[in-house]
Amino acid sequence: MREVAAHQTSSCSTPSRGRPSKETVGSVATRSTAAEPSATARAGSVLIAAAARPLRAAARTVLHPWAAVAFFNAVMIAWHVPALFDLAETSELVHIWLMHGSFFIAGVAFWAQFIPSPPLRRPMPLIARLIALVATNLIMWVLAMAMSVFTQASWFSVYDHIQGVSLAPFTGQQIGAAILWVCGGLWAAPAISILIRRLLVRSELAAREAVQSE
Repeated sequence: MREVAAHQTSSCSTPSRGRPSKETVGSVATRSTAAEPSATARAGSVLIAAAARPLRAAARTVLHPWAAVAFFNAVMIAWHVPALFDLAETSELVHIWLMHGSFFIAGVAFWAQFIPSPPLRRPMPLIARLIALVATNLIMWVLAMAMSVFTQASWFSVYDHIQGVSLAPFTGQQIGAAILWVCGGLWAAPAISILIRRLLVRSELAAREAVQSE
């Protein structure tokens, strides 16, 4: 009797072939529900990676040594073009986000070639860094002289009619050019002197090694 009762109980609790039990259906539904967020997360990661790919390519381009130097100088010259300068002074959006944003990005990309900035590399040799600094400083000098010495009129129309300012627009432009000239020397002179010293030390070490090898 006990064996018959046990057999009947087990036959009742065991699902028939071809019919999954409620527990099986529930576990499958739970697993499928749990798998949905992971699939959504994977799809989101793919979209983020696809959107970030152009940004990474642009960052690699801007951080290329000579591209960073060219970008820095191009930004400095471009925002002193009268039409762009007047646009930045009349539009807060352009002034804050485009002008100052480009100044920030160009400055970081430029100085990353000279100041150790891990994990960024500095593939530019010492002599190339020295040339880049001297060339950039010369461009700043030329820009400052163009605004003060090589012209006799104000470039920027937004400063022609400022209420409460008695200073002539051209005089203000000359003062700005002098600040650009002096500030360019303030950062360029120490950096150039450090690079020259490193080049001299390196050449001295190379000469010593050549003498010792003989």
